[in-house]
Amino acid sequence: MAPPVPGGLSNPIGHLLALQLPVEDGVPRCRPPTLRTPRYAQRATHDVAHVPNIGASATTVKENLTLSGAQETRYAVRHMLALAIRAFLTLFVLLDPIGLAPLFLGLAGNRSTAERARIAKRAVLVAGGVLLVFAIAGSWLLTNLGISLGAFRVAGGVLLFRIAVDMVFAQLERETPEEASEARVRPEITVFPLAIPLIAGPGALACIMILAGEAHAFTWGLPMVLGVCVVDLALVLAGLHVAVRIAHLLGQTGINVVSRVLGVLLAALAVQYVADGVRGLLATR
Repeated sequence: MAPPVPGGLSNPIGHLLALQLPVEDGVPRCRPPTLRTPRYAQRATHDVAHVPNIGASATTVKENLTLSGAQETRYAVRHMLALAIRAFLTLFVLLDPIGLAPLFLGLAGNRSTAERARIAKRAVLVAGGVLLVFAIAGSWLLTNLGISLGAFRVAGGVLLFRIAVDMVFAQLERETPEEASEARVRPEITVFPLAIPLIAGPGALACIMILAGEAHAFTWGLPMVLGVCVVDLALVLAGLHVAVRIAHLLGQTGINVVSRVLGVLLAALAVQYVADGVRGLLATR
């Protein structure tokens, strides 16, 4: 209801004052019209203005989900690269292409170059086949024997640490004296002792089983580990082909220095295997 007009209709000034219009020098001034949007129009405008934001929000959510998936992919790739580097270094140290050169010359040094190349190629193929079998069937073997991966990591880490200590003190013997004497009189040294145990020894077999067990956490983990193993075996084959040059270039002292450096790296990797195994055993309790 409108407020009463002072002075009635006969008082137009009072009527204008009741409307709260500005008055200057007794003359009322009209207030400029105010463009106000009704509430329903404001609400409609607000809703229309926010309709695109609905799509923008959905797009933002999709981008966040895509970003999360990209982060997971980068995380997996980073860990696979770390596993590949660790596999390469561990197998390279255990296969030891440089330290294998004088042993190969001691076994096949009196043979022709072509025959040494044939023996080296066949020995690497046999060692690769043995490593492949242990990499693929190792998990099945451990499961049937009731051995957890954590326990095998601890055992493998201890074995690798023992080998690393012998490498550091230049006391590494890949074969027993009985095996060495038998190898000297054997006409064929491809399988024994060159492929086993000089190339694919106990340390390399335990290592490939541990790496294969860790690789099962990734989709392409096992093929990646096998690919790294092939690269290391190729380096071993190259080292056997140039064994004479390596022996003349480094000499026994230089070979021992390289073996000591690689032994330190192997010791650190062995301790890490033991730590991971203990952590896994404690987590299963």
